Amino acid sequence: MSNKLKGFCLIILAIGVFVMTVIFNNNDNKIATELYNNYENVSSTEVKEENNGKLVATNGEITLLQEELTDEDFNVSVSSAVLKRKVEVFVWTEEQTTENGQTSYTYRKKWSDELIDSSKFRFQDRYINPKKISYESKTIYNNQVKLGAFTLGENELKQLSVKTKLTPNVNKKKLPKGFSIVGDYITDAKNIESPEVGNIRISYTYNVDSSLSVLAKQNGTSFDYYKTKNEKQVDVLLSGIKNGEEIIKCFENNNYTRNNILVIIALVLTTLGIIKLMKKE
Repeated sequence: MSNKLKGFCLIILAIGVFVMTVIFNNNDNKIATELYNNYENVSSTEVKEENNGKLVATNGEITLLQEELTDEDFNVSVSSAVLKRKVEVFVWTEEQTTENGQTSYTYRKKWSDELIDSSKFRFQDRYINPKKISYESKTIYNNQVKLGAFTLGENELKQLSVKTKLTPNVNKKKLPKGFSIVGDYITDAKNIESPEVGNIRISYTYNVDSSLSVLAKQNGTSFDYYKTKNEKQVDVLLSGIKNGEEIIKCFENNNYTRNNILVIIALVLTTLGIIKLMKKE
């Protein structure tokens, strides 16, 4: 493919990205206007039946009726709305580099949160990864989280930040055979500083929010997606105390950031296209 053809393709792609950005921006403005015109700030201390089916904004302190979440595989517990278990396995990785028509392969060992299929390696007989592991990553949700008189559903719980590290505090006798606690990890490695391929290490994070804000359709004593005129589904949960206007503003800012990124991509593609067009064949 000639440089000119590559340049034209890049510029056409840039135009496509720019047009898509304009469409997104117009839709975002329509959605924001509809949200501003239809939301109603309500108190979380009382669920009013008259608001059922309406777009409501509410906030308040959260209460955990189920006081603790427990990963029963390792007896790790914490008082939280969400507990996340991350399982990593020590595996071989393959890197390919090609220079002057010659391809070389480099193999390194690292912790990975997913299994790597070593049967696809160039030298699969020398570098062998396990095909399965005993435990997998998972997220445990507290199904009894109250925001005032409202109950948070799966839509809201999945939006919670789960980044605070949890150091396991478990009696070694309660761990599966062969596992021990080393720092923030539960592992089956005899030496976590020098693990063997196939060893796993497990870490935990959890949510620490004490107050939340929601913009969604009231559905009984819980929430559901509010569908806008252009079929956009809105069920927004944010940390802290915010009113409806502040929640919608955050929603707008997220869209604004996305659109700015798309504009930058369009400009980069345009620049690369012009450079290609100016190159002599």
